[in-house]
Amino acid sequence: MAFYFNEAYAYKFLQKFQENDTLYMTSYSEEDKIAWNILVKRGIIENIGGTQFSITLKGKQVLKAGGWNKYLKLEELKEEKRVDKENFDFLISKFQAKSQLLPYFLSALSLMIAFFAYFKPINKSNNKQLSKDEIIHIVDSISTSSQTKKVDSLRSSKTQCDSLIKK
Repeated sequence: MAFYFNEAYAYKFLQKFQENDTLYMTSYSEEDKIAWNILVKRGIIENIGGTQFSITLKGKQVLKAGGWNKYLKLEELKEEKRVDKENFDFLISKFQAKSQLLPYFLSALSLMIAFFAYFKPINKSNNKQLSKDEIIHIVDSISTSSQTKKVDSLRSSKTQCDSLIKK
């Protein structure tokens, strides 16, 4: 009987490693031999000796991805992202090489703005000046609103200010 390699069968064989990292094959078929030879060639499992196999880190990743084809798609996406990152890094390096004086220019501009803001006369016409009467009224309203009445054991009411005054 001729057996043609099937990805689903190889994944099914690989799933035997979900429980243990090492597998000792006591009884196996011709299909199992083909599957483990392919998986060993791909670096998914390794032959420890005889019919004893161990799963590799790559094999664990294939299991996690859900099969060889899905693993290859994930690796392709990782490679695309790596290439994009290298392109962006190249563009950033190119910009930095072309604009070496830009940070110095921006620093000098910021320093000039800071000096201008510091020495610029402040226009006081916009500030509203409160009269002495308004200030006294505000202080009185604040001081009367913060006093709370307390009742002592003799039932005479006192304010907080009254209790602070010694007789």
